[in-house]
Amino acid sequence: MADSGIAAKTKAIYGTFLKKSDYDTLIQRTSVSAVTAYLKNVPAFKETFAETDESTIHRGELEDILNEHIFRTYMRIRKFSPDRKNGILDFYIKKCEAEQVIKLITAIASGNQQSFFLGFPVYFMDYMSFDADEASSVQTLRELARVLDNVKMYKPLVPFLEAENPDINRCITVVNSCYLSWIFGVINRDFRGRRREQLKQFFLRKTDMDNILLSYRLKKFFDEDEERIRELMLPFHYRVKPADIDDALRSQYPTDALIKLMCDRCVPQSITIDDRFPELAATRSHYEFFRHRLALTCDETESVVSLIVLLETQRTNLQKIIEGIRYGEAPSEIEKLVII
Repeated sequence: MADSGIAAKTKAIYGTFLKKSDYDTLIQRTSVSAVTAYLKNVPAFKETFAETDESTIHRGELEDILNEHIFRTYMRIRKFSPDRKNGILDFYIKKCEAEQVIKLITAIASGNQQSFFLGFPVYFMDYMSFDADEASSVQTLRELARVLDNVKMYKPLVPFLEAENPDINRCITVVNSCYLSWIFGVINRDFRGRRREQLKQFFLRKTDMDNILLSYRLKKFFDEDEERIRELMLPFHYRVKPADIDDALRSQYPTDALIKLMCDRCVPQSITIDDRFPELAATRSHYEFFRHRLALTCDETESVVSLIVLLETQRTNLQKIIEGIRYGEAPSEIEKLVII
């Protein structure tokens, strides 16, 4: 199938997304059951929720179903691509796997492995690049290192897991870096010239925002020093370099300077940044960029990446609604967090 065929499919799927009228209705619901009952009658979610009993569903179960909905949607599109195994369109499989590795690391570190395995997405089992059954028996991070030792993507992580006192936050940074290294390795292998650089930038634009937001949180909430912040940043950059963040951290008001840096380099002027919730501006910026790209592109990689970002934003909207209902927030307050 030609690139334009994949692009057409992604555009058609985006056309089934929840509309403002749907969100206006959902934020008026008063329970997870009521939200689920509504989604069961939305065409895009009918199949996903067909076997769900809304009378007994809880928040965690609903979020698991929404995650599976994204993965199943991705796999339906992925099968139409003619590229060979381990091509760039495997990006979402690798992203999901990296997320599971991070969850496993934090579960082991907290001695709560059981909760991880009880919540492991069974539908993802066949796509792991390492033995999930073997991973299910590990009790320590050193044992996990042995499971991952033969997996090329996670080789850089092994020394951190084997350390005498593993730095969990550093391990998380390394996992995310391994994922991005895999992406750029595939792009370098399969693409050339201007197209190669365009694809790298397509994936890189988010790392700038991630690094700024990480620095903001670490400084504002934990008062971490520059060296520690630099240690936990992703080692990939687009328009925002480490020196830019260093300069912001050295300013008289570092958190304000970081917000300004995000505004100047990453967020369109049309988006207002609330320094209490800078993540909201970041998410809105990504949503607008990838929605625009999905509308214009005929490239299969850009189409699929854009659709995944938009699907994840839709899932986040529903999670915010559920969370707002749980804590009794007024619909007008929940509405501020919904991105459409």
